[in-house]
Amino acid sequence: MNEEQIAAKIKELLCENLGIDEDVLTDEIPLFEDEIGLDSIDSLEIIAAIDETFGVSMMKCWHRQSSIVMSRLFPRLVMKRTLP
Repeated sequence: MNEEQIAAKIKELLCENLGIDEDVLTDEIPLFEDEIGLDSIDSLEIIAAIDETFGVSMMKCWHRQSSIVMSRLFPRLVMKRTLP
Protein backbone atom coordinates (compact mmCIF):
# COMPACT_ATOMS: atom_id res chain seq x y z
CA MET A 1 0.00 0.00 0.00
CA ASN A 2 1.17 3.49 -0.70
CA GLU A 3 0.74 6.49 1.59
CA GLU A 4 -2.47 7.68 -0.06
CA GLN A 5 -4.08 4.24 0.20
CA ILE A 6 -3.10 4.00 3.87
CA ALA A 7 -4.51 7.49 4.53
CA ALA A 8 -7.81 6.55 2.87
CA LYS A 9 -8.05 3.32 4.90
CA ILE A 10 -7.31 5.14 8.17
CA LYS A 11 -9.96 7.74 7.37
CA GLU A 12 -12.40 4.90 6.71
CA LEU A 13 -11.47 3.30 10.05
CA LEU A 14 -12.02 6.57 11.92
CA CYS A 15 -15.41 7.07 10.30
CA GLU A 16 -16.61 3.51 10.85
CA ASN A 17 -15.19 2.87 14.33
CA LEU A 18 -15.79 6.30 15.88
CA GLY A 19 -18.78 7.54 13.91
CA ILE A 20 -16.98 10.62 12.56
CA ASP A 21 -18.53 12.24 9.49
CA GLU A 22 -16.20 11.72 6.51
CA ASP A 23 -16.69 15.32 5.35
CA VAL A 24 -15.29 16.59 8.66
CA LEU A 25 -12.01 14.66 8.40
CA THR A 26 -9.79 16.98 6.42
CA ASP A 27 -6.05 16.40 6.25
CA GLU A 28 -5.22 19.06 8.83
CA ILE A 29 -8.03 18.73 11.36
CA PRO A 30 -6.91 18.10 14.97
CA LEU A 31 -8.42 14.87 16.25
CA PHE A 32 -8.03 15.50 19.98
CA GLU A 33 -8.93 19.14 20.32
CA ASP A 34 -12.12 21.12 19.89
CA GLU A 35 -12.64 20.28 16.22
CA ILE A 36 -13.30 16.52 16.54
CA GLY A 37 -12.93 16.20 20.31
CA LEU A 38 -11.74 12.60 20.59
CA ASP A 39 -10.66 11.39 24.03
CA SER A 40 -8.21 8.82 25.41
CA ILE A 41 -10.68 5.94 24.95
CA ASP A 42 -11.09 6.95 21.31
CA SER A 43 -7.31 6.96 20.93
CA LEU A 44 -7.16 3.35 22.13
CA GLU A 45 -9.78 2.40 19.55
CA ILE A 46 -7.75 4.13 16.83
CA ILE A 47 -4.55 2.36 17.91
CA ALA A 48 -6.28 -1.02 18.02
CA ALA A 49 -7.86 -0.54 14.58
CA ILE A 50 -4.57 0.56 12.98
CA ASP A 51 -2.63 -2.24 14.69
CA GLU A 52 -5.13 -4.85 13.51
CA THR A 53 -5.58 -3.50 9.99
CA PHE A 54 -1.93 -2.90 9.17
CA GLY A 55 -0.20 -5.35 11.51
CA VAL A 56 1.89 -2.65 13.19
CA SER A 57 2.28 -1.39 16.75
CA MET A 58 1.34 2.27 17.13
CA MET A 59 1.47 2.40 20.94
CA LYS A 60 5.06 3.67 21.16
CA CYS A 61 4.36 6.69 18.95
CA TRP A 62 1.11 7.65 20.64
CA HIS A 63 2.62 9.82 23.41
CA ARG A 64 1.83 13.01 21.45
CA GLN A 65 -1.87 12.37 20.96
CA SER A 66 -2.93 15.96 21.67
CA SER A 67 -1.07 17.16 18.59
CA ILE A 68 -2.23 14.40 16.25
CA VAL A 69 -4.01 15.70 13.19
CA MET A 70 -5.55 13.68 10.41
CA SER A 71 -2.91 14.83 7.87
CA ARG A 72 -0.33 12.38 6.63
CA LEU A 73 1.00 11.54 10.09
CA PHE A 74 -0.84 8.24 10.48
CA PRO A 75 0.11 6.91 7.04
CA ARG A 76 3.75 7.92 7.57
CA LEU A 77 3.87 6.14 10.91
CA VAL A 78 2.28 3.03 9.44
CA MET A 79 4.67 3.01 6.48
CA LYS A 80 7.66 3.52 8.78
CA ARG A 81 6.66 0.51 10.85
CA THR A 82 5.95 -1.78 7.89
CA LEU A 83 9.11 -1.17 5.87
CA PRO A 84 11.77 -3.90 6.22
